[in-house]
Amino acid sequence: MDNQQSYPWVLAIDPWRCGFGFVFMEGPERLIDWGLCIVALKDHDQQCIARFQALLERHQPNTVILEDWRDPRCRRSQRVCNLLEQMATEAKRQKIKVQLITPQQVKRVLHVPGMTANKHARARLMAARYPELSPRLPPPRKPWMSEDSRMAIFDACTFAFTYYQQ
Repeated sequence: MDNQQSYPWVLAIDPWRCGFGFVFMEGPERLIDWGLCIVALKDHDQQCIARFQALLERHQPNTVILEDWRDPRCRRSQRVCNLLEQMATEAKRQKIKVQLITPQQVKRVLHVPGMTANKHARARLMAARYPELSPRLPPPRKPWMSEDSRMAIFDACTFAFTYYQQ
């Protein structure tokens, strides 16, 4: 009898101003692929959808994980909400399950008593859990700095991790 547990293959996406970050995982312990899809500002959303479709074709996930843009506490711009909705529609069109994750769900799953609950702290937890991501961990952001693009990889990773923990 096989003792290995079978997990769905998931592709988690986190959009940012110049594209999106992604992780592809098979279970909470197996990170297979990750990166940033960077697109030009001209026809930004169409390019993002094309790159998303290419990832779906390459990895053939069972589930796509996105931030829940419909949650009333979602702080995303209308453009990003529309992009997330387009991605969900495309995944469903290809008969791929879509799972929406709220930032509150991520905070509940990754809550460590006594730890500052910010994005960089969660990214450090993901880098510790998946050492292959460590070289991509950006330094802590200062108040006057824009968020580092690499943070989109870690946000996508937290969405996937949250999915597997629920």
